Amino acid sequence: MSGLILVYDGQCPLCALFSQRLRLIKAAGELELVDARGKHYLLSELKRRDIDLNEGMVLLLNDQIYQGEKAAQILSSMVVRYDFFNRCVYEIFSRPWLAFWCYPILKWMRMVVLALLWRRPIR
Repeated sequence: MSGLILVYDGQCPLCALFSQRLRLIKAAGELELVDARGKHYLLSELKRRDIDLNEGMVLLLNDQIYQGEKAAQILSSMVVRYDFFNRCVYEIFSRPWLAFWCYPILKWMRMVVLALLWRRPIR
């Protein structure tokens, strides 16, 4: 598990928007997006390690696994800051205290959106 891989909920419109709009600086390398509801080989490895993908997105970076607000903080250090969306990601998640408060709200919003769309949590 090396490189830069982001595992997200592809059936959540908020998660998909975040993942697909994220733009990283070239020095960070290519970001591979993995839908947590798909059949990617990494999903079985994450399950084996008891990582609950309903608790937040997962970032795999050079054999390290980060989840939730920590993953967002690391990604924020790599985003380009040229557009409004990526600038907001940087401004929110580059501050640990703000990430600590905002990430649980975003998780709650994800649960509400999934419920409104009649979609189940990730198994």
